[in-house]
Amino acid sequence: VVVPTSFNSITEMELYNHGVNIVIYANQLMRAAFPAMKYAAEEILRHHRALEIDANLMPFKDIISLIDEL
Repeated sequence: VVVPTSFNSITEMELYNHGVNIVIYANQLMRAAFPAMKYAAEEILRHHRALEIDANLMPFKDIISLIDEL
């Protein structure tokens, strides 16, 4: 098992060839999301509303579709 945060240039196949069978991308999604969240927060603060960032947001109906029904 590896968490390739600081050695991101190595491919999964290279890791596999060295005996790794689980690769955990532990924080890449959060690190990718943070700049977008920061931008959204700054725009909301600048305009005192969310209208200006609406085109950058995932539609709410798409988010709801990701949630499994009980």
